[in-house]
Amino acid sequence: MLEEGEGAADADAQLLALRGSTGLRAETAMLAMLPKVRGDAHDRLLTILKARGAERRAHAKVKSRRAYLRGEGAFALGALQSSGAVGPLIALLDDRSPLVRRVAVRALGQIGDARATCLLYTSPSPRD
Repeated sequence: MLEEGEGAADADAQLLALRGSTGLRAETAMLAMLPKVRGDAHDRLLTILKARGAERRAHAKVKSRRAYLRGEGAFALGALQSSGAVGPLIALLDDRSPLVRRVAVRALGQIGDARATCLLYTSPSPRD
């Protein structure tokens, strides 16, 4: 991700070409890195992750029966700043798992959508 110019395009193409478990592990690492980087590196990571289908997988995870996967999906949607995820994340604010609710609040904060802000300040307090 530190490459510039033509080297950056080659690095991006290599990340996009990863498949199978190697691709999923790389995607997990990129998602973890995404909130920590800024500028061109952030934009490139975001583009790569969206092109790889990370947003679609994250939406599927928030519907899982397993709390861990719901939390993982919420984290990914926040890191990806997915504006289309505001509705599903708001639904997670009433999740039975306190950890999932906490991750959903953080994800909504990362997205920064006004609908979530209004909801958080006008709703009765959540379970925890």
